[in-house]
Amino acid sequence: MKNLLTNTVCSVPELTIVITPNHIDISRKTLQGAFRDANSDVSAWWLVFYAQRLGFGWNRFSKKGIDNLYLNDELGYHVNNGGFQFYSLITDGWITEEAGVYSFTVGFIMRCYETNPKIFPKTTALASQGTITVGCHSDEPD
Repeated sequence: MKNLLTNTVCSVPELTIVITPNHIDISRKTLQGAFRDANSDVSAWWLVFYAQRLGFGWNRFSKKGIDNLYLNDELGYHVNNGGFQFYSLITDGWITEEAGVYSFTVGFIMRCYETNPKIFPKTTALASQGTITVGCHSDEPD
């Protein structure tokens, strides 16, 4: 399930669910238990927060873009003043990097959603109809 997410729609046979960044609950300021360690869980939270905040979906992004949000965080959530850290998200294959451009994987999106879903009435209806789709808008990084 850790397929590279590009400008395509990915689906599981007989089941298609639309998962946007807004379908993931970030109210706890961590995606506790989603990844290998607590630092990676917090980094995943920042990436989902970034996607929600900018409203760009699951598009590719730059380190500069996530650092701009992280280092200029008016919420005061970050603790590392040296910039955003991916921790195990890249080494474990949840986030990919090519020539300084980072991409969410389908596995990352699914793991975030499975462990921290934000429940909406329409989400339940979509699942009962057999629909999950993961897609993005553009191949351009932020």
